[in-house]
Amino acid sequence: MYPIKNLEDLYDKEGYRDDEFDKNDKGTWIIGSEMVVQPKGERMKSKGMVLYMNRNTKTTTGKYIVSETLHDEDGRPKSKDKEYPVKMVDNKIIPTKGIKDENIKKEIENFKFFAQYGSFKDLSKYKDGDISYNPEVPSYSAKYQ
Repeated sequence: MYPIKNLEDLYDKEGYRDDEFDKNDKGTWIIGSEMVVQPKGERMKSKGMVLYMNRNTKTTTGKYIVSETLHDEDGRPKSKDKEYPVKMVDNKIIPTKGIKDENIKKEIENFKFFAQYGSFKDLSKYKDGDISYNPEVPSYSAKYQ
């Protein structure tokens, strides 16, 4: 299944279902990916995306999030977030509102989730990684430094 080149393939993937689900409700997949960097001597910054893929209507909306960690006068960390609404059309992620910053617009249009390029067969080869899987949800998580 991985890597997933076309995110729209997820509309037809079966997932975990419990007794609470109506048999005609396919549910919503929530996928997210984020990259956090902190160059030496600079603030920590993260860029990521969350998509909500409604499998009943085959529509996807979400948000691109740019976050910067600042510190208040007492040295406590504080996050400054900027969110950009997005949608997916023909396997392309596009902003739903005008964006003045061309760099952010390009980042959104070129964004790839880890599941689109990561090699899950070689996870043990990634250095300093923390990999977790919860089959009850199901939820996959991978963190690397």
